[in-house]
Amino acid sequence: KDLEKLTVIGNVTGSAGMRLRAVPFCTPSEMISYVARNPRLRVLTTDSAFHQPDDESILPNASTIQVGRSSLREIRIQKDTLSAKHLLILSQLAHSVESATFHESISARAVRPCLEIWASTLKFLSLDSSEDRTSIEHVGARLGGLRGLIARSTNIPSTVLGNFEHLKTLIYTCTLDDFEILANTLRDLHSLPVLYALLLERTQEDKNKQCDNERGL
Repeated sequence: KDLEKLTVIGNVTGSAGMRLRAVPFCTPSEMISYVARNPRLRVLTTDSAFHQPDDESILPNASTIQVGRSSLREIRIQKDTLSAKHLLILSQLAHSVESATFHESISARAVRPCLEIWASTLKFLSLDSSEDRTSIEHVGARLGGLRGLIARSTNIPSTVLGNFEHLKTLIYTCTLDDFEILANTLRDLHSLPVLYALLLERTQEDKNKQCDNERGL
């Protein structure tokens, strides 16, 4: 129960540099239940290395969860491996997460309740939700303490970026329209005052749309 870091991975690199498939040793619900029983855990990293099918009946009920009991400060969820219910319980257990990474087809809709709870403590957020165009603008506007952000404009629109007065680094995938809004924000000396690193990438959908227009489609 003194474990402070837990990593559940599905691929490892062998001695010859080959990717090897690890043997799953738990289900998503078993992992969440483990987190609930180990309040000292501070870092949680997962990808697709889970047994299936999963039995969500073993998850702790809302009435038995000791809210904010977990010491989790850093969460990295690779791939869409946890359900909305798993993420909600995780956010109820851990109220003071400072760094959250959600990658590879994770649902922005499922992540939104987590961000609502972590809004006051979150300092770094990476959200790659390319297949879910759900906007979390309302929640995004409350993430004023962010120092680093990696996101897409479909999930966190450019109109809320001006609220991030502590933001230092931004990696942003956006449309040309969002780029213009961000450019106007940056012209205001009072917006994003401490930003020193910025990387912009155009969405593939926007590129495809321009190609279609140029071909007269």
